[in-house]
Amino acid sequence: MKFYYTKFSGYVCCKGWLKFLFLFFIYFPVSAQEPQLMLPIGHSAQIRSAEFSKDGKKALTIAADGTAKLWETASGKLLQDFTPAGDASITVVSDAKFSDDGKLVFISYENSSFNVFSTQTGKEVFDDAIYMQDGHSFEKFVTQFSPDGKYLRLYDKEYFHEAEGEPMDTTQIFDLNTNKLAFRLTKQKNYIDIGAYSRDGKKIVTVLADNIIKIWNGLTGALLKTIPGSNEVYISAQFSADNKSLLLVTSTGTIRVMDVLTGKKSKEISSPLSEQDIALNLFSPDGHYLVKLYGYHNESRFPDPDEFYSSNYYDTATLWDLQTGKKIYQQNDLNTRILNTDISFFSPDGKKIVIPEKGNIIRVRETSTGKILFELNGHVDEINAAQFSSDGKMILSSSADKTAKIWDAATGKLILNLKGHNAPVNSIRLSSDGKKIITASADRTAKIWDVSSGKELMVLTGHTNSILAARFSPDGKNIEFKTKEYIKTWNAETGKISMIPYIPENSLTNNEGFGKSSISSDSVYMLYWAVNIINVSEAGEDFMVTHEKELLQDVQFSPDSKKLIITYKNSRIKVYDLVNRKFIYTFIAVDSTGYLVSNEKYQYDGTEAARKLLHFTCDGEIIELNQVKDQLWVPNLWDRINKGDSINAKTISELNICKLTPLVENISKGDITHFKITPRRGGLGETVLMLNGIELKKYKPAELKKNAGFYDLILNKNDFKDLLIAGKENQLTVKAYTSDNLVVSRGGDVEVQGSARETTPPNLYAVMIGVSDYKGNELDLNYAAKDATKISDAISVTSKKLLNTDSINHVFMYNLTTEPIRYQLPEKKAVKSVFDSIALKAGANDIILIFFAGHGIMKEVGGKTQFFFLTADASSLTDASVLKDVAISMDELTDWIKPQKVKAQKRILIFDACNSGQAIKDFVKLGNGQQDFVAARNDDNAQQVKAIDKLNEKSGLFILSASASGKNAYELGRLSQGLLTYSLLKAIKLQPDILENGKYLNLSRWFSAAEKTVSEISSEIVGERQEPQIVANTNFNIGLVDEEVLSKIILPQEKPIITNCNFQNADEDIAADNLGLNKLIDRQLNVLSDNSNAGFSFVAGSNSTDAYTLSGRYTIKDSIISIRVIVRQKNEIVYRYEKESAKDKPAELADKVAAEASTWVGNKK
Repeated sequence: MKFYYTKFSGYVCCKGWLKFLFLFFIYFPVSAQEPQLMLPIGHSAQIRSAEFSKDGKKALTIAADGTAKLWETASGKLLQDFTPAGDASITVVSDAKFSDDGKLVFISYENSSFNVFSTQTGKEVFDDAIYMQDGHSFEKFVTQFSPDGKYLRLYDKEYFHEAEGEPMDTTQIFDLNTNKLAFRLTKQKNYIDIGAYSRDGKKIVTVLADNIIKIWNGLTGALLKTIPGSNEVYISAQFSADNKSLLLVTSTGTIRVMDVLTGKKSKEISSPLSEQDIALNLFSPDGHYLVKLYGYHNESRFPDPDEFYSSNYYDTATLWDLQTGKKIYQQNDLNTRILNTDISFFSPDGKKIVIPEKGNIIRVRETSTGKILFELNGHVDEINAAQFSSDGKMILSSSADKTAKIWDAATGKLILNLKGHNAPVNSIRLSSDGKKIITASADRTAKIWDVSSGKELMVLTGHTNSILAARFSPDGKNIEFKTKEYIKTWNAETGKISMIPYIPENSLTNNEGFGKSSISSDSVYMLYWAVNIINVSEAGEDFMVTHEKELLQDVQFSPDSKKLIITYKNSRIKVYDLVNRKFIYTFIAVDSTGYLVSNEKYQYDGTEAARKLLHFTCDGEIIELNQVKDQLWVPNLWDRINKGDSINAKTISELNICKLTPLVENISKGDITHFKITPRRGGLGETVLMLNGIELKKYKPAELKKNAGFYDLILNKNDFKDLLIAGKENQLTVKAYTSDNLVVSRGGDVEVQGSARETTPPNLYAVMIGVSDYKGNELDLNYAAKDATKISDAISVTSKKLLNTDSINHVFMYNLTTEPIRYQLPEKKAVKSVFDSIALKAGANDIILIFFAGHGIMKEVGGKTQFFFLTADASSLTDASVLKDVAISMDELTDWIKPQKVKAQKRILIFDACNSGQAIKDFVKLGNGQQDFVAARNDDNAQQVKAIDKLNEKSGLFILSASASGKNAYELGRLSQGLLTYSLLKAIKLQPDILENGKYLNLSRWFSAAEKTVSEISSEIVGERQEPQIVANTNFNIGLVDEEVLSKIILPQEKPIITNCNFQNADEDIAADNLGLNKLIDRQLNVLSDNSNAGFSFVAGSNSTDAYTLSGRYTIKDSIISIRVIVRQKNEIVYRYEKESAKDKPAELADKVAAEASTWVGNKK
């Protein structure tokens, strides 16, 4: 069998019918103004080709996984995922093209079906339902857009024409603006196999099966000319560049040139086909020359056995002059591999031709003579692509050697060698403005490069954590899901993703999208699902019939039969409430630990990494979650949904975010930094200037230069040169808010080069604040001040090892604690004074670290709820009127360390003070209570989480917060230390894997290890998890750890635990603790354990298997209480004793019982 490919007008046409594989699919139009939450799933197989839109703002990729994707080139974010109306492994995308104006994308599939999508909305602009009405068959074949992109030309085999009463083959022209038929080239009983638009779009040529050629008016459909057929079969037809000639190719390889006006043959070139499988015809832009390639088709595996690519290898090339009909030259033994037939070897002016040849050589020839001008040598493996740039000044090549190269088209000199891909580079293209290059690789990525420097600008990739199946855990509290590599569980209460034991395949399987039916465990509901349909019935009546927009992977009932868990092929999981009959939330796992959960109103919560990865798309615009997080982010969303809480946050429909925020464009030139800000529907509020993620300044609209319809923000580098980090590119970002200052735009960015690299190490300024002793006793903590001192010591010794390499001290520690040895007492004025002094010293390359340990509260001041850290001036009697004198608000902290004052660009905040609202009263009540902590640093709503996040956003701080919203930050007597401090020190001392290159203390690794330890210990000892919160926009090394450093970090010895006691009156008629001894003994044990010299720790409600418990019975005889005490550990009796006291002195008896237990247990340590 022979295949013939002919390149014309940017499209490929093939002879023979391809059968349409009909998959069940229903299209549901979506409002152009409805935002879509995008999970950027990358290609799962090698990318075969990639191209820019004409404006260079979008890129289109096609991969061997059967999909095409549209990306934003500036950010690398996914705009649209063009998947077939069925399984991509069955219905494979064969081609994807931009229309000339870049507004449409044409997607064709190997089953001869097609779609046309808008690049702005992602909507299918050509509806199959319109086409298939009135007796149309499914066997349709689209050939091209009109040159202006307004029309779509397609033909239909055996369209049943009612007026004729018999099948007719027809070419139809559809108006893509109206989605209606513009006109039909019909009444052709011999089907129309071939067609093409003229270059100006004013004519259409069609070739019938009997080889009759018809020329039509491209605007009205009127027949202009009929040219009689010949004895040979035509396989392609194309207009010449001047639209005056037709270039026709026959099945025997003959090329005919015909005059459009007269229909007469002007030239004929006889070029008989060899016995090879395929031939490729490539015309020069002016239509004067033709290159004919002969070769064979090949399918190869690469490198994953589940992947394959198709390509064509050509052995012979002949170059013809169509004006004279003469062969110019012939080259044999080419071994040229062509992955994509949408190529041109000619220069734009047609004077040169470039063809890859055997031996990894690219030869550039003069078209008119075939003379070799020069060779391009440099690739060391097969050449996959070689072509001229659109201006003819460069030659672009890509190779199986994993590189792409740019050559000077005049001299053959190598200009750029683009390295970075991990597998063969399949294609290379230049943007229309000549400033960017896009490469597509078998490593499943496309990369965008800067032409002037060769710098990699962006990688077009995506999340690949594909979820194969999901289900509820047996208790219904967790979601268990399976990826290709792992089985994991999402604990909704803690928000953590972790590995779970292996589950047999029959209980958590990949259904591969095939239909399945099941009955709920209570036999109430019947479920059937297939492809994208879910049908649930109750008592034989359907009550849920949905046609999902995405393809289904799996659907299961929850164990209690009250919910459905639905897994989609795009890795989303949705949960449907069968009782209330509504979708309640969507869960998305983005990597091994990251997730996002959202409700139907697009209110959301999740890990920081997931919030940064996902985004909305709306009318071709990307809206990042961070732009709307002040309105849509609801910390603890799942818990609130589960409890049925009302959620007062804005909804996506209320925000109406499409085309809402101002547009910010970087139009800088030279040293002048210039941003253009264009208000849209939401108007213009504050404009924020940021440097390296740190807020520098806010501008009101009146402070900007106003023009007709837009504003200018013009900056000079000298205005902020002292803030630039030396030796690196600094990122200057401008964001603009809507007029109500609720929703912010995406940032306009520009890179600004700092001065020459500093030769001296940076300085570290560490402000360590720990308050244990407040005014009065009610708020006092045991370990906050000690924690600040111990962390200070550890940071000091590690940082000096890293920074003091030039015999000069670069580490400055300011210990503001209530410990006897300190720099100053942590009163508010003293803290402010320290920051003022640092402001006079710190440079842009320096580091500032702030450690807070103590109490914090959320208070409403001036109508605004703020987070305050209480300094040593505070007491339990402090009210809002004097709070400003004894507490540090986040607004104040941000102001004290803003870059105009403290220039240090590397910023760290360790925040062991997570209290809010009612927490102060709780401390007073629980200070001497029966608790598992001496005091807790508590938070009871989501405001504090968002306050910390806002602090990071404004100040650029790398923040480690002791606990997340709604949790406690514990001081554990068992460790004689705050839990966060212990975890930070333990990570340095006992977890060498956190050290970069085995010795450098890396912030991200250090904090992440501490976060894990805090969670594990709090869950084990206390029975309630403390969940630290990490918020970061940077990462760097802060210290060096060696044996000397390790020897100076002394971890406290863990003390044995005594937990709640359980005593009862021995009188069977009472059988309860009628004297209240349990409460009295627990309280005394708590008092004894408060002593730092105590040999044990009292932990109420402990889950620790090593904890000691006291139990037994007491009797009352005459005036004496006698009690028999049994001490157990791991359910075994380890000690017994008896005590007694006067009946009217139960507290005395409790003291005796507690004293004996504390002494015995303390001696066991």
